[in-house]
Amino acid sequence: MSSNVLKPIDIENKQPNDIEALHQIIRSYKKMVGERDSQIKKLMDLNEKLQLDFKKLSDHVNNLEKEIADVKQQLKKQHEIDSNSSPESNK
Repeated sequence: MSSNVLKPIDIENKQPNDIEALHQIIRSYKKMVGERDSQIKKLMDLNEKLQLDFKKLSDHVNNLEKEIADVKQQLKKQHEIDSNSSPESNK
């Protein structure tokens, strides 16, 4: 067995202040894990909100592109009508 292998801590032979130090470390880790989990939850919520916002923006852009295409088509038809209705103005 290698000498650099971690060995279990013998809690029974530790002094009471050592056990309290271990309890404090455990409490600190639990607090850090809780804070980390809270931050992860906030980031997941923010990600979901951003995805919804992006979807709304994408839908809005698609609607605007359709409107632009419709207006272009209307202008093209109007131009054809105008061109056909007054051939003298083209001379």
